[in-house]
Amino acid sequence: MDLTYLKKYNGLASFPEDNLQCPICLNVFSDPVTTPCGHNFCKTCLSLHWDKSDLCSCPMCNKRFHMRNSQTLLKLAE
Repeated sequence: MDLTYLKKYNGLASFPEDNLQCPICLNVFSDPVTTPCGHNFCKTCLSLHWDKSDLCSCPMCNKRFHMRNSQTLLKLAE
């Protein structure tokens, strides 16, 4: 999704660009989710990251989560 579009039509003109960027793919969030530790990612990026490991942990702070399910991923407010 185009960042200019997001800023213009979602009232995000003053929102810092880094807050809309997934730290894994470095693109604007696609289906954004947040981990219980508060870090935000594209749902697909986080799922792919977790697919590579036996443990579920945050790619940013390495906090471990005991289970991988829909309760672990919380949708960001639109």
